Amino acid sequence: YGHQYKEALGDYVKIAGRQPIPPLYMFGYWYSKYQAYSQSEFQQIVKDMESKNVPHEVLMLDCDWHQNSWTGWTWNKSLIPTPKTLLNWMHTHNTRTALNLHPADGIGKSDDNFSKIRDDMSLPADAATVPWQLEDSTFYRTFFKNIIRVREKEGVDFWWLDWQQDKTSSYIAGLGHTFWLNHVFYNDMRLNRPDRRPVVFHRWGGMGSHRYPLGFSGDTFATFGTLQFESYYTATSANVCFGYWGHDGGGYLQPNDIKTDPELVLRWMQFCAFQPIFRTHGSSQSGCERRIWKFSNFNLQNQVFQFRYSLIPYIYTSAREAYDTGVS
Repeated sequence: YGHQYKEALGDYVKIAGRQPIPPLYMFGYWYSKYQAYSQSEFQQIVKDMESKNVPHEVLMLDCDWHQNSWTGWTWNKSLIPTPKTLLNWMHTHNTRTALNLHPADGIGKSDDNFSKIRDDMSLPADAATVPWQLEDSTFYRTFFKNIIRVREKEGVDFWWLDWQQDKTSSYIAGLGHTFWLNHVFYNDMRLNRPDRRPVVFHRWGGMGSHRYPLGFSGDTFATFGTLQFESYYTATSANVCFGYWGHDGGGYLQPNDIKTDPELVLRWMQFCAFQPIFRTHGSSQSGCERRIWKFSNFNLQNQVFQFRYSLIPYIYTSAREAYDTGVS
């Protein structure tokens, strides 16, 4: 192809599949932070954004939504006593929700519907865990029926697939867990939730992952150096049609647990305004803050939010062009 890069991308998507167009709301603001928020605290965040005219579309629930702080499938009722009420409340406030999943450890004995899944998998009655094996069609059917469908009926809009990437399949040689997880969740939503456009939020699973938008780049550092690198990162990913990245706006880890720098967050928000996905995220460190209305430069930050929303019609048009041409 020589320097005919756009032609090369156009031919690539004819062979490897096109970049599906995400739902329109995905191009608005996502609030996310790794913190053990209670049901009322999640609601207060939305109320604060409403009262301070911070436009938003998505609120992410990180690990602490479930019983085990790392992995699991059952609500932590001490934090979220009435999950369906919370998710329905979010919908009445025009907010979608996604739950974080770390699936690699399988389904534990304390999880809802464990015994049904154990029996469907023909495991002994004293089994303490159902191993993760999404490659197995029986596991896929019982897992989605007894866990995923249940949560979706409660009001979960989509899933945050936070796979532990160093693992490969024990059952099918050469199959990467990350890629297969993304493939199955995306296509299950396409087939079983026809009332909405399918989408998952996931880690990079290798070439071909562009067929399952959207991606996130993991636990970055809250530094200007990271911010500088992410511009290069997003553009380079687009060279293989992986155009939809949602970076941890503001950075994830505060070096030496220092307090969040309002100037850094402002610059990160200005960067995110021109990114495919406009999302903040941060760690549970005491010095990490992602509620922009808590910063001294809130008015400047909110100007960026308003500007981003003025761009959404153009971004959505570009999403269609990316589907047609392969050029992110």
